[in-house]
Amino acid sequence: MRPLRNFLRLPSGERRLLLRALLAVKAIRVALWLLPFSRVRQMVARAASGGQGGVPAPGTDARIADAVERAAGYVPAASCLVRALALRVLLERAGAGGELRIGVEREDGRLRAHAWVVRGDGMVLIGGDHDLTRFTVLPALPGEGP
Repeated sequence: MRPLRNFLRLPSGERRLLLRALLAVKAIRVALWLLPFSRVRQMVARAASGGQGGVPAPGTDARIADAVERAAGYVPAASCLVRALALRVLLERAGAGGELRIGVEREDGRLRAHAWVVRGDGMVLIGGDHDLTRFTVLPALPGEGP
């Protein structure tokens, strides 16, 4: 009951943002369970198009990243990839943008991957909870990156 009460206390704009983030995280999580990654990427690109354009308000990207992190707490198995893809969609729709990065590292003989989103000035918006210098960044996928 407490999460609902906290949600209802938020300003209406923050509630809408949190609901959009929850919808994006859930949709991408389900899509990754059911579809090949290439198909999910196409869906993400389509969903991200049609952004508002113009210049977003300062701090928009950080607010959206925070909403995605909060929403992901309510979605089972919302991995770093799910969070990063959801953030990319919401950033593009808000006219903010950000670069999706996927990196790999070898840890204890096993290959491990991580996804994160970086804005233009290099600030990590989501996925910065790891030592990112340990990861070898994979080349940008077609339609991603600079």
